[in-house]
Amino acid sequence: REFRVDNFKSLINVVFEPGSANLLIGRNNSGKTNLCQALRFVSGSSALELKEAARVAAGASFGMTNFAPDKSTTDFTVRAELPRGGERLAFEYELTVSPPRSGSGETATRLEREVLRVGGGAFDDAVLLENVSGQGRLMEVVRHVEPASDVINFLGGAENNVFMLFEDRDGHALPAANASSGTLRFLALAYVLLAQPRAVPSPLFLIEEPENGLHVGILKTLFEMADPPPAGPQLVFTSHAPYFIDLFDDHLDEGRRGTARRRDQPYFIDLFDDHLDGVFLFNRDKGHTSITRPDPARVKARLEDFPLGEQHFRDMLR
Repeated sequence: REFRVDNFKSLINVVFEPGSANLLIGRNNSGKTNLCQALRFVSGSSALELKEAARVAAGASFGMTNFAPDKSTTDFTVRAELPRGGERLAFEYELTVSPPRSGSGETATRLEREVLRVGGGAFDDAVLLENVSGQGRLMEVVRHVEPASDVINFLGGAENNVFMLFEDRDGHALPAANASSGTLRFLALAYVLLAQPRAVPSPLFLIEEPENGLHVGILKTLFEMADPPPAGPQLVFTSHAPYFIDLFDDHLDEGRRGTARRRDQPYFIDLFDDHLDGVFLFNRDKGHTSITRPDPARVKARLEDFPLGEQHFRDMLR
């Protein structure tokens, strides 16, 4: 129904609204082939890596963008209507990529944003697919629990179901339903911390007992990759687990942040500049709740003998 492309070769904010049969006419070098290449690129990107899709469609990734505008990304929007079960569903697909520019030293075309929506029938502008820049980091984290994973794919099924699959580079697929609940919980946390902030700037996330079903060392890896505020999320956790509580222990070797001083406590993470300032102790007495901060001087004086989680376990933070 509509194809919009911006900053692809000679096509700057061009809208193409095809019918059932279409004829492109114009002088040589007027942009007819560029429109066909743009259509081929978007179509090929669904099955090929972006670099390969660019090679098949346009010969190479270099030169995909127009040199005139001061813009590094190329944007595509496809709107289509398809019949399904006696209804017509309206689909909208948005794709933003960053092709390499000559002299930049880069060779790969990077995905910046990809969104697929559907409306009509039982759907109310439902998001079927959303990929944003930063999900390469998401897959990097996923490989800590499933080293062979290369991509996460989604397949439509009967009765409006969508199935998630883990795939390796050889195309072998593992249904997400076969993964453990811990793996799926870890994947959900990874998406929230690494990908979602790119779509919703500076969000606030409330995460209760993130250690459930997960090894705290994996959580450490995950949190180390999260961007700190203001670019990243503001986080509020609840936890009873001593080793997770230790992630807020800023007792460091010679004042160097990022290196744990106690060799028997490997689960340190440089989450924020002032970890102890982010620890709040809840107590309930006579029917009401009080919230206090542990005394940093007293806590730090005991850290040599008692990690932060151990102090909480021994009720020493009051």
